[in-house]
Amino acid sequence: MDAAEGRLDLARKNIETWFDDAMDRVSGWYKQKVQAILIGLAVGVSIGLNADTISIAHNLWLSPTLRQGVVTAAESYINENDTLEQREQTLDQLQRRLRNLDLPLGWSRQALPDDFWPWVQKIIGLAITIAAVSLGAPFWFDLLNKVAKLRATGQVPEKTSDLPPLSRVIPIVLEEK
Repeated sequence: MDAAEGRLDLARKNIETWFDDAMDRVSGWYKQKVQAILIGLAVGVSIGLNADTISIAHNLWLSPTLRQGVVTAAESYINENDTLEQREQTLDQLQRRLRNLDLPLGWSRQALPDDFWPWVQKIIGLAITIAAVSLGAPFWFDLLNKVAKLRATGQVPEKTSDLPPLSRVIPIVLEEK
């Protein structure tokens, strides 16, 4: 404000610059913290559930019965539950169905490798799962939309980048008052 020397247009530009710089710094800090939290959660969940991507893919590849069972369970879950509340209520039922399918999730004596190379494979499989989970849901939804074109009918929603910049909005608000 002091650098504007009483000129309103220069004061407005200085405030906009200050705000944009501060938001850039905050955005960078926020992204770093969120990424660290996502990686921590991915490590905890992946190792806690023994979600070894290689082992799961191997079992799904070799067992058509298991593969069809997972597909059927997911389809019935979506078809039976139209709303989010219904989906949350029946999530326990879906988890029970998946447990009955013998997916290689969870730790047991059988899940522990007994030699060096199976341990290497287990660590690589867990690392793949951790990397995939740490990317976050927005990444995977965007990827699915691009690969499978899974977009509902209707108009594409307006992106925030299409909105007018803050410098055009502030004068309008100031003028109305």
